[in-house]
Amino acid sequence: MSTDAKHEDEDPATISSSPPSPSASAASASSIDPNALTPLINLPQEILIHIVKLLPVVLDVFYLRQTCKSLYHRLGPANQPLWHHFVNQKKGRRRFAHYIQDTDYFATTKKILRGEADGCQICLRDARYNYFIAYRGGIFYKSVCRTCATENFTELWRLEDQYPGLKIHPNDRITWVGGFPFDDPISVTGRYTIADYNRTSVRNVDLQAAIKEQMKPVDDNRNLAKEAWESRYDKQIAFAHKRKESADIIVGIMAEEYRQNYTQLHWLMSPERFPEYLYNSLLWNLRPWLAPHYCGRPMPKLRLGNYMGVMRSGKAMPRFTLGDNIDELMDFYSDSEELLPDVRWRGLQDACRMVLHRELAKIPQAGQNIRKASAASSLIRYWLDAWLRERGHKGVPKDGNRDLRNSPRKCPFCEPTAQSLNSTQALAVHVWCRHPDQLEEEWAWIGGY
Repeated sequence: MSTDAKHEDEDPATISSSPPSPSASAASASSIDPNALTPLINLPQEILIHIVKLLPVVLDVFYLRQTCKSLYHRLGPANQPLWHHFVNQKKGRRRFAHYIQDTDYFATTKKILRGEADGCQICLRDARYNYFIAYRGGIFYKSVCRTCATENFTELWRLEDQYPGLKIHPNDRITWVGGFPFDDPISVTGRYTIADYNRTSVRNVDLQAAIKEQMKPVDDNRNLAKEAWESRYDKQIAFAHKRKESADIIVGIMAEEYRQNYTQLHWLMSPERFPEYLYNSLLWNLRPWLAPHYCGRPMPKLRLGNYMGVMRSGKAMPRFTLGDNIDELMDFYSDSEELLPDVRWRGLQDACRMVLHRELAKIPQAGQNIRKASAASSLIRYWLDAWLRERGHKGVPKDGNRDLRNSPRKCPFCEPTAQSLNSTQALAVHVWCRHPDQLEEEWAWIGGY
């Protein structure tokens, strides 16, 4: 049977549905023009330049040049009229009044984008005296003009009502140096003033990515006012939990540092009582009237009239800088969430160690002949004052009608001819350094002669 007769007997549908041979597939694939899959590079140069000029940002041209070798050369330095268009496309002062044949506009564009020449790094406008420096995540980002800032960035305070609960990553936050490109929101809402509204911004690209990732689909039945109200208190609760966590961690680090490296002060402030003092310092900074009496007795309920009188009488815990420093350490711990755990922990330990060393910088040493209480740090003097009160040694007791509280003090353990000391705290420091074994003994007051 011939081949033609064999094909005539077969079903036409079967013949058409049979898979082609590998050689036929290779032949058909080789016959396809590869340029037909990328029609952009086949366009004439004039049409290609006209399309590229419609790009909104000159940086997109550099991205387009990286797609293939053909566009890399066609849109490169050889096409100077294209780059002259981008340098002078915006309104305002024109960099070049006319096209000059020997001028390298491509190099000028690259210098502006790199920050080597003055101008907006988005639109290339000559904004020598009217541009703003943007920092993204604390790192220099771009120098932009006011128009590009308003078109490409959004202020965070505008997102509070429209997107309640939206979180912007710290590395995506934009801060401004050398001025603020946006108008003050006083005309928009009466809640804000020039001093207290958030001046941080975010790129529109990062904003859309955050909205797409975090926001739920829009529901017409959503109660946006309720969500905004609840989000406000949720933030306060989360902030309080973070403050509590950071306080526990910092107090633990400082207590361990005090226990290991400040053994010479343990007789005055025991390691078991030191954390309580740290929390009292925080409480005093937060609400002074809630801080307990340093002798352990709670302060009575006061009215506003006699509150200042108690403050002047010295019955409340004085506000040393230790509480302020702990507050700053808590802020540091909360703001460093994006760091690596090991780096964050080491930095916090070093900061706690530095704060404690600064507060306890002047520690009297054994054998020193100290005559003034100022030889010790103010925090140590406060502890000495509490220690003296507990033992009834705060002031020289009266002798008949004579008041000896301002008279010189004599050390009961030194020779009678020894030099006098000017205060009870100075006497305590002297006994601490010269007679440490007699600290807990009863002091025989011999002042006044």
